[in-house]
Amino acid sequence: MPDTKLSKAVIPMCYAWDMLSGARKEGLDMMWLAKSVGLDGEALIQQLGHITIDQYGQLMVVVRDQLQDEFIGFLNNTVPMKTFASGCYALAGCQNAVEAFQFSNRFMALFTDQVRWSWQIDESEACLYLHFKPTPEVNSRFSIHSLMLVPLRLLGWFIGESVPVSMASFQFENTSGVAADKFAFGKNILYGQEHNFIKFPAAIMQARINCNHQQVATLLHDTRGLFLFRQDLKPFSRCVRRLLIENRRQGWWPLSKIAQQLNMSEQNLWRKLKKEGSGYSEIRESLKCDWAKKLLEDVELSIAEVALELGFSEHSSFHKAFKRWSGQTPKDYRHTHGLR
Repeated sequence: MPDTKLSKAVIPMCYAWDMLSGARKEGLDMMWLAKSVGLDGEALIQQLGHITIDQYGQLMVVVRDQLQDEFIGFLNNTVPMKTFASGCYALAGCQNAVEAFQFSNRFMALFTDQVRWSWQIDESEACLYLHFKPTPEVNSRFSIHSLMLVPLRLLGWFIGESVPVSMASFQFENTSGVAADKFAFGKNILYGQEHNFIKFPAAIMQARINCNHQQVATLLHDTRGLFLFRQDLKPFSRCVRRLLIENRRQGWWPLSKIAQQLNMSEQNLWRKLKKEGSGYSEIRESLKCDWAKKLLEDVELSIAEVALELGFSEHSSFHKAFKRWSGQTPKDYRHTHGLR
C-alpha cells in the first residue's frame, strides 16, 4: 500500500538542486537524473517550482546507486554501500541516545574526519552540535541539513517517539526553503550562525532505546519519508501496520503476537501505540477496511469470498463491519464505483 502522503507532499526544487551538488561534482548528467524520476530537467536546473518528497527520495536513491556512495558525493571520501544499514543495526544495541551518538562518532571516523557530533545536557534541555568540515563544490546547506535531520529522525525511531525541537541553528544563510526547514525543525530557526545545533528535551538523551533487528529491518524498508521532511513518524504504529499486512494470510495477528515479534511486552507496545495517538484495534480495522475495498474491486470475487478472505465466517458479519468502516454496504460500494 503506497504512502500517498509522500506522493503528494512537496518541497521547493532548490532542495533537490542542493542535494545533487555531489552528483554534479562527480559529473552526473542532470537532465538524465531529472528524467529518471519524472522531473522536468529545465525546472530542476533553474530551481523552479516544487518536487514531491517521493520524487526527492527516488532521486537520492538513483544518485546513490550511480555513485555507489551512501553519502551521494557530499563527503571527500566515498562511503561504501550498506554502511547506513550496518550502522543502524549496530545502533540498536545501544542503551540510550548518549551511547548512540558516542557510537556514531566512532563509526563515522572509520570513513571520514568531516563529521562529528557533540552535546551538552542540562536539567531540562539537550543541545546536539554538528561539527562539519564542508567539501569543496558541494552545497553545505544540504550537508548540514541532512546531518542534523537524519540523527533526529533516527533517534525518534529508536526511542519510539518524535523528538520535539525547541530551536535549530544553522551556519548557512536564510534561503527560499525556510518553510520546509520549519516543517522539519520547527519554527524557531536561526541562520548564519557560528554553530550548527538543535535543542530538545534533555530526557530524550537518556530515553531507553528499545529496538531489535526486526524493527531495524522495518525502518530500512522505508526510509525515504522518514529522513526527509516527515514529522509524524509513529514508528510503532507503522511496525504494527506492516506486520499485519505482511502476515495477513495467517489471519490478523493479535497484539500479543506482534509484541512478541518486536521483542517487547504486550503492555509496553500498547502504551507505545497510545502515546502515538493510535491503538491496535484502530490500525487493524483500518487495514481490514482498505483490504476489503481492494478485494471488492476484484469483480471475479463474490462478496462471500471477500468476507472469507478477511476472516469473517458469516456474510452478515462482514456486511455490518464494512458498513461501519465505510458507511456503505459491500454491494453499494461496488455499485458506486461502477463495479458489477
